[in-house]
Amino acid sequence: MMDVFRLPTDKELYLSDVIWPHIDEWHSDSNHFVITKWKDGTPDEVKERATSYSTIVVEAK
Repeated sequence: MMDVFRLPTDKELYLSDVIWPHIDEWHSDSNHFVITKWKDGTPDEVKERATSYSTIVVEAK
């Protein structure tokens, strides 16, 4: 039987390559990844885009 391999989606790549480096503090609950603090200088576009993920809760301002 052949293993199935799935390439990451654009949304997954944006999370790992763009959003993740701007997160300063976070925690997780049973179903969500919670961003509690952004690093200084985080662009507003990154903050806004993070809210579009159903598994991410943004508490940071």
